[in-house]
Amino acid sequence: MVNEIAYAVSKEAIIGLCKQVPVALAPQNIRVNCINPRPTDTGYLFGEDYKVVVKMFPSGRWETPKDAAKLVLALSS
Repeated sequence: MVNEIAYAVSKEAIIGLCKQVPVALAPQNIRVNCINPRPTDTGYLFGEDYKVVVKMFPSGRWETPKDAAKLVLALSS
């Protein structure tokens, strides 16, 4: 993702946190759930680029902010 370096780095940072934070907090009996959603349709991409990216998903659609919110609700309930 050479044209999206900041995005790619932020995703890798989440992965790193998901590996380290649970281990660090386990002695305090704190459970950690990490959410790293696929690219989400927030309006930043459009036109042909939008169509190219959506073809990468087996579901044939972009993630929406509501999709991530549903996951957060399920994990926190």
